[in-house]
Amino acid sequence: MKIWRYMDLAKFTHMLATQSLYFACTTQMTDPYEGWLPRSHIAAMDGINASYINQLRNTCDTILAQPNFRGDPATLDAIVEDARQKLDFTKVNQEVNRKFGLNCWHINESESEAMWRLYATTGSGIAIESTKDRLRGLLTADGIIVDRVRYMDFEKDEIEKGHRHYGLFIKRNSFAHEQELRATILLPTPGIGTSVPCDMNALIVNIHIAPQAPLFYTDTVKYIVDRAGLGITAPVIRSTLLDDPSI
Repeated sequence: MKIWRYMDLAKFTHMLATQSLYFACTTQMTDPYEGWLPRSHIAAMDGINASYINQLRNTCDTILAQPNFRGDPATLDAIVEDARQKLDFTKVNQEVNRKFGLNCWHINESESEAMWRLYATTGSGIAIESTKDRLRGLLTADGIIVDRVRYMDFEKDEIEKGHRHYGLFIKRNSFAHEQELRATILLPTPGIGTSVPCDMNALIVNIHIAPQAPLFYTDTVKYIVDRAGLGITAPVIRSTLLDDPSI
């Protein structure tokens, strides 16, 4: 399976300079629903949590009704309120999302004109071509998961039971054009992205230059690859996607 990572020249240079892949915190993504769940799942979780709070409240009321109870009723109220705060789904979900980082790729057997437009808006940019097996084989740090993103209707779709990976590997149908493969990691510091070492020579199959990039751009990228001194053998290829078909 071919995968592509589209980026600007600065990010490409940083990737080579650090010999690593950057995992951005989930909260840094542009999609406000990143790390969120369909409404059916949220409703189910809210129902379970509400039932637990009610049971806890009933237990506290039973204790208060005991004739030999000599404690402070406010203490029991505080226990219920603390449980309510800790089971607040929105708050918990936001806190969990800060703990994870993402490294995202586009799945496609050929380059994508749409992805060039999204990630090379100035007419220049880089696309790293690799494969799912290479990425998975090179990201060997503990806790890293590599899987495809599944696209759902967050308003109507039911919970997908029994799926191995869920929360961080679903997005709304509106983002289906991304055809995303992603790697996730537990961040060393919540809220702050991290870089994970990766053998660039083993990862990169081809380095593609944006179709509208000026001619000198290819030479610039070749120079950067050579100066990195990583022994990268992958060819630097200028895209012909938008070339005049009559030439």
